[in-house]
Amino acid sequence: MTKLIGLDIGSKTIKVVELERSGKINKLVTVGVSAAPPKGLLSELPLDHMALAEAIKKTCLDARVTTRRVNIALPESMAFTRVIEMPMLSDKELASAIRWEAEQYIPLPLSEAILDYQIMGKDMSGKSGVNMQVFLVAVPKLLVVKYQAVVQAAQLEIVSIETEALALSRAILDADPTGPVTLVVSMGAQRTNVFVAKGGNLILTHVIPTGGDALTRTFASELGLDYQQAEEYKKTYGLKDEVLKSKVGETVKLLLNNFLSELKRTISFYEEKNAHLGSIKRVVLVGGGAKLPNFVVYIAENLGIEAQIGDPWQKVSETSKLRSQPFDPIIFSEAVGLALKPETA
Repeated sequence: MTKLIGLDIGSKTIKVVELERSGKINKLVTVGVSAAPPKGLLSELPLDHMALAEAIKKTCLDARVTTRRVNIALPESMAFTRVIEMPMLSDKELASAIRWEAEQYIPLPLSEAILDYQIMGKDMSGKSGVNMQVFLVAVPKLLVVKYQAVVQAAQLEIVSIETEALALSRAILDADPTGPVTLVVSMGAQRTNVFVAKGGNLILTHVIPTGGDALTRTFASELGLDYQQAEEYKKTYGLKDEVLKSKVGETVKLLLNNFLSELKRTISFYEEKNAHLGSIKRVVLVGGGAKLPNFVVYIAENLGIEAQIGDPWQKVSETSKLRSQPFDPIIFSEAVGLALKPETA
């Protein structure tokens, strides 16, 4: 039996999920969420990093976590990811070959990066011969050092570090290789993470530099509201017809059209490179923006693909305590995925 915390350090909030794991059973121990300091990891000042560390420590204290062991994720926007196809190699051969492959795809000197990779599957390309596809990730060393320092200052022990997309896919997607190709859209406050996956394996990732805050600011500007009033307006009316047909509608549509264009570009890029895997059959929405009124319908109608809200808690038991919490459980999608990560030997 092991206990792990998934720690999601967002631009607006800090979220923790602690799970107790025994075999295939993942039992919820506790959850917590609090506001993140305004600068946090975007700053290079030690004082801002200490403020974030104290906020993380308080979040864990208020949630009454029972372990110090955490998994964390680095922002997708700061990671370089690529799916590469390679001939079948032994573990030792792959470890040696991966750095040479990385030099071709990663726009960062390898001396300044930390590399990791995950074997996705065999012969997915449909070409002759047996190949394997490898999901390659590279992140700047300085970024990792910054995250490590903040989390350690919060008196927590880092067990593993990965990217946001990997954590999200673990929480909301099944590992069934016969499952549908899925487009996952995770809208946060400042940006939206988008990735395509099949059978739990990532095929491509993309970051849209627009999140829920852009819509809030639009409502604030067009309707003469302060930020908090605009946030409440967004949560109440979202993308309902009365909003899109109102005086603010044209500005909102302009914002949404840019957002949809990015989604369509991701779909086109996938279809161009991965037609042999089949077309995208569904869109799964997660993150704070997923529950915007009429957002699911809007996405489905404009992309022409079935859309649904993801359930990050489907692999977790004893979640009844979430009902008494004042927040929407979907905001913990990434933290759940981090807490679900298997420990390596």
